[in-house]
Amino acid sequence: GEHAPVKVLDKVYISPLDFRSPENYIFMPQWLMRTLDLKANDLVDISFVRINLAGLVVFQPCSFEWDDLMEGNEDPKTILEHEVNKYSSLTAGSTIYIERRGVSYPLYVSETRSELGVAVRGVRVQDSDVQVDIDRKILDEMIEQRDALLEEMRGEGYEEEEEEEDEDGDEEE
Repeated sequence: GEHAPVKVLDKVYISPLDFRSPENYIFMPQWLMRTLDLKANDLVDISFVRINLAGLVVFQPCSFEWDDLMEGNEDPKTILEHEVNKYSSLTAGSTIYIERRGVSYPLYVSETRSELGVAVRGVRVQDSDVQVDIDRKILDEMIEQRDALLEEMRGEGYEEEEEEEDEDGDEEE
């Protein structure tokens, strides 16, 4: 499906799942590679930092399919609270993906707050009691743009495709 472009970041907060990769190698999920605009075997710089426990994470759905999921009578907060726990940490400005019934839904992480309510760049989801919220700003803008484009196409009636050029290369009126 169509979705908003992924914002490229130069820094994200992650936690290792395990330490079994070969020396000088790390394995990252696809969403993280896209977020950092990395290809296989690119060099990365890793620093160990302690980040705050998560208190609140605000997500912005980035695909038209999100509304289809919501029509299935599922509570979005319940879905997100379950799915967010699959991530050890989250970075504001990144885009994560949740999967439901074989469909991948991109979600922009618009805000991360520590357990003390302070806005921070990244939070640790693991071992925290994280609350989630949904902000439809991106999706509503996408719907507005799509509807405006459809309206424009209807108004023009595809007339420009019917215009032909005469032998001189001039367009006929």
